[in-house]
Amino acid sequence: MKILFLHSSSDLYGASKIILAVNELCLKKGYHCIVVLSEDGPLASKLKALGATVILADLGILRRQYLNPAGILNRLVANYKAYRLITRLCKTEKIDLIYSNTTGVVVGVFVASKLGIRHIWHVHEIIEKPKVSKKKPINPETELDAE
Repeated sequence: MKILFLHSSSDLYGASKIILAVNELCLKKGYHCIVVLSEDGPLASKLKALGATVILADLGILRRQYLNPAGILNRLVANYKAYRLITRLCKTEKIDLIYSNTTGVVVGVFVASKLGIRHIWHVHEIIEKPKVSKKKPINPETELDAE
């Protein structure tokens, strides 16, 4: 199985530690992992050391600093470019699953929907509304094997 991971940073805190652990598990199971990060840094180095393919690209990450008219336009343009890049990557690499790590990474859900690819959105934030976002979490050890 080929999994495309989308993540918003390359630090080694919280969500980054989790994506590192999930990649380690997936690589041990023999999956091919491609990780797109928005920047270079310690996470990129650790993922490469594990054997994951790492690509650096602007994913149009949603952050509070963009909550103004110019910022919203900036994010629309960045997400459009990311959408084209991720769509092309999914087609050329024949991706089976897109794993978006955190709610700030929105492009994955749109590409997955367009191409009919399964999508996991790993939500690390506490979200009370809308209620649809409170779905039961999955267990990657059991549900990634359900092919």
